[in-house]
Amino acid sequence: SVVLTSDWGMGTYIKAVESGARAVLVFKRNAPRGAYPYFGLFPLVSELKYLKIPALTVPRDVAEEIVSYVEKGEEVVVKGFVKSGYRDTAYARVVEARFGNGSGEFHLVAHYCHPGATVNDNVSGSVALLAATKALNTAIRDGKLRLEAPLRFVWVPEHHGTARYLRKVLEEGRSIRGAVNLDMVGERQCKTGSTLNLVRPPIVL
Repeated sequence: SVVLTSDWGMGTYIKAVESGARAVLVFKRNAPRGAYPYFGLFPLVSELKYLKIPALTVPRDVAEEIVSYVEKGEEVVVKGFVKSGYRDTAYARVVEARFGNGSGEFHLVAHYCHPGATVNDNVSGSVALLAATKALNTAIRDGKLRLEAPLRFVWVPEHHGTARYLRKVLEEGRSIRGAVNLDMVGERQCKTGSTLNLVRPPIVL
């Protein structure tokens, strides 16, 4: 059997495994009909033993079609595949564009995913940052804008690239006054129409 659910989380996945399901299909009820939702599993070490079956996302229209067949009493056959790979050495570069000089710099950051040298996550944030960089460069070049503080536009591999970059910045004696992280810009399509999504800063700030 395969579990189809919009109630996603590690708890739901574990229940599906314990029930003997062979896979889990996840959809988002309020997403655009043809959009594949963005979900992930983030298990604790104690939960790793439950990672036994694939979990795949499907668009809302596909989920509704499956439900309609089930309600009619018709048999539904689900086929899925996962294409993945493995390398002994993972790498991806940190890219930095610098505007202005002096101390107390501000950072605008976008991650271009994990150490696969690909852009399969946060392409929206990466492109938004690239567009902002181009616009700022044009404004400075044309004399329409003068910076009061140095700006750094940074593209990083998520997690390990961010830590490595910040360590290098601090080793160079540079000071950071603030940062804006562009992560999955416009991802909540049902709320933003894929234009812009502002999320409050962390409570610690």
